[in-house]
Amino acid sequence: MSRTICITLTIATVLTACQTAPEPQRTDAANQCAPFALDTAGWQLVERSSFTFRVPPDFREAAVQGIDSDVAQFEASDGSAFVSTDLGWYSNDLSHDASVYEQYESCTTTIGGKPAVVVTGTLRERTESGAARYVAAAAWRDIQARRDDSDMPVHLTMWGEVQDRTRFQDVLTVLHTVRFRN
Repeated sequence: MSRTICITLTIATVLTACQTAPEPQRTDAANQCAPFALDTAGWQLVERSSFTFRVPPDFREAAVQGIDSDVAQFEASDGSAFVSTDLGWYSNDLSHDASVYEQYESCTTTIGGKPAVVVTGTLRERTESGAARYVAAAAWRDIQARRDDSDMPVHLTMWGEVQDRTRFQDVLTVLHTVRFRN
């Protein structure tokens, strides 16, 4: 074998051996707004006053108390994920805040027949063990008709978090199952 071929093979072998594991799949704006093909037929239907949505079978409602809004939270039985809802006048619009998000992507789409901003990202604040916190969230503005000008607009924000990217698709799918009552 010639010396050039030997050097080339050695470099190729070293490069192959030094490759790191692939990064977790990154969700870009086009993917987060597209409906998902996950089968949600076996998922639980959650019925709230103004909307419904589905959660995976292992999610359970957790006790939470809102101050001026209708709130709820559903957690995976193994603690790997949760989804919370906030229906009220002051619900988060999910604007980018560099002090909160290490990575932030957003898009606008229609979910449940109403315009929604969908956000995915990584939070700057880590878990107690130092693990990353991945977010998938959606915000709907002015979802209920106002009776008159003195009526405050009602908004809905759903916020999902996972520590393990394997549950990320589940949480993102929950957002896309929202349906509004008329």
